[in-house]
Amino acid sequence: MIRQINVKDIRQAADTWLKISIDKYSFVCEHIGISSREFWSDKLPEMIQTTLEADGYVYQVHDQIQGFLTMRPENSCGYYVYELFVDSPWQGKRIAGEALINHAKS
Repeated sequence: MIRQINVKDIRQAADTWLKISIDKYSFVCEHIGISSREFWSDKLPEMIQTTLEADGYVYQVHDQIQGFLTMRPENSCGYYVYELFVDSPWQGKRIAGEALINHAKS
């Protein structure tokens, strides 16, 4: 089920974001000499704030958020995808991410 993200979802979405960011984007902090966990954990409050301010949707099955997408308005073309994160067990299955993208297009 796809539905609009709400404040109750933010902890689960933030956990997904942090886990994926630490794992997949460690290269971002290699040159500044801090751990990926420390770098991304420091960014977590900002991520939560921007996610709550954006137009966002979650893909949820049985009370578990499998992925989320946020969009931002763009003056000239409507909206653009700001964030798209799919929890690790669901990555590559073309379910949650594809469903969220298709929902955003509509």
